[in-house]
Amino acid sequence: MSPAKSRCGRQFGEGCFTEDFCVYTFNVIPYLFALVALPVQSSVTFAYQPPVGSTFKYRTVIDSNQNMGPGMNMSSKIQMDAQTKVVSRTGGLTKLETKTLAVKVTAPKDSPMAGQTAQLEKMLMGNVTTSTIDRNFKPVAGQSTAMNQVTQGMMGEMGSYSFPNKAIKVGESWTSKMDLSKMGAMAPGMKISGNIPIVCKLTSVQGGDAILSVSMNGTMQMEASGQTIKMKLESQGISRVTIATGLSLYSDSKTSYSMEVGGRVMKSSMTQTMRPL
Repeated sequence: MSPAKSRCGRQFGEGCFTEDFCVYTFNVIPYLFALVALPVQSSVTFAYQPPVGSTFKYRTVIDSNQNMGPGMNMSSKIQMDAQTKVVSRTGGLTKLETKTLAVKVTAPKDSPMAGQTAQLEKMLMGNVTTSTIDRNFKPVAGQSTAMNQVTQGMMGEMGSYSFPNKAIKVGESWTSKMDLSKMGAMAPGMKISGNIPIVCKLTSVQGGDAILSVSMNGTMQMEASGQTIKMKLESQGISRVTIATGLSLYSDSKTSYSMEVGGRVMKSSMTQTMRPL
């Protein structure tokens, strides 16, 4: 049996990434950017304040198309059910506990990813994360790890943008940023950098809900084992949010990204939906 090879065609351990690193890079990190389509009257003031003690369940489906050619179809589909409980609120800071309830990962039979589905399910299943969110829907600095961001984002609760500090009228936009350097490493020895701008627009108000469009366009860089991966992404999303609580009722997003590894550019795309259970 021939030694396993990485996405770039080289054998693992021969000046290339480890197999686990490739799995993280090409199949988990892209989901980080699926975090765009999450929450946000004629004028609306947003605040993240779901009732303390309440719980909510939702299903997230992420369909990633990463077919790079013969023997390089890294496409996969993840369906995840989760529950978030609002544990407490002190001084405008809300503590959440989120648990994965069910995970199903599928991949084409001829894909190298077919042998990684069980590993991804194990990594995500039963994962319990805690987070503290302020009224502007921003994680408290220093308390969130990259894996928490990915897991919670895939489960529909942790957004990558923040609410504005002022009332917003229909048609108005605001910009926030996702600072990847503060999110920690996805794998041992990995360094992530990049500051992704996120443009949000209040497109309409329907009853007590706000319809929000969200777009991202930026670059990030990952370094590990002496090698560098550069990624460029573009994403468009939409979400329906309960104004009184800041909770997302549903969200949809489409993301395209390109990764440069060793001078080679690989392009992929992904869709994500989140619905309540």
